[in-house]
Amino acid sequence: MYFSVTFINSSGKRQNTWADWRMIPASPPMVEPPEPYTNYVEIPGRTEGPIDLSEAVAGRPTYKNSQGQWEFYVSDDSYPRMVLYDMLKKFLHGQKMKIQFEDDPGHTYEGRITVSAPNTGKENTSFTMRYTIAPFRYNSAGEKEGF
Repeated sequence: MYFSVTFINSSGKRQNTWADWRMIPASPPMVEPPEPYTNYVEIPGRTEGPIDLSEAVAGRPTYKNSQGQWEFYVSDDSYPRMVLYDMLKKFLHGQKMKIQFEDDPGHTYEGRITVSAPNTGKENTSFTMRYTIAPFRYNSAGEKEGF
């Protein structure tokens, strides 16, 4: 298993990191847990510390978007480095995408992806993809679930 990621754009076109671009992740890609919104209020003279109002409005924790990155190595010479870079930029860079992981095919995430310039080392070329993803995922019926 290569732990590939499939990106689905707004018109439904799908591109897979392994099948279409021959890229292998440096580590199994996952979405970082989102940071919770917090609201602590300091009241002068209160000896028990600040009051936590983090759940006052929604009645439950709420979260910021998840942010993180994935690094992918180019596995072979299927595409010249700059050709692959152009392909990644045209399809992914700055775009809002649905994201599906090979090892979790029943769920998708939604967010914006950016692509770094190629990192060319002695042996391998790699690309870093940064993401900002909504703090929930969708099941196969299209319903929101917790992250």
